[in-house]
Amino acid sequence: MHQYLTCEQRYAICQEKQKKQTHKAIWDKADALSQSRTRRAPGNRAASQPLAWRVKELITGEQWSPKQISSYLAKEGVKISHETI
Repeated sequence: MHQYLTCEQRYAICQEKQKKQTHKAIWDKADALSQSRTRRAPGNRAASQPLAWRVKELITGEQWSPKQISSYLAKEGVKISHETI
């Protein structure tokens, strides 16, 4: 024997269905934003080997500080922060 749903039961089912769809839409949007932030994040941008050798030479040979080295290299068009050095 079949039992029919009351108006309140149909309403409750409809509300739950809408809630699930809303949560999925929010999750999809949050995931897309997270992926875009991940692509923009600086990450580990290691200095090239020749640049690392040059920096090491300036530190040991010239006895320069990391800030002096980054300023000197910036004048030559090479961007490297003193934190990276």
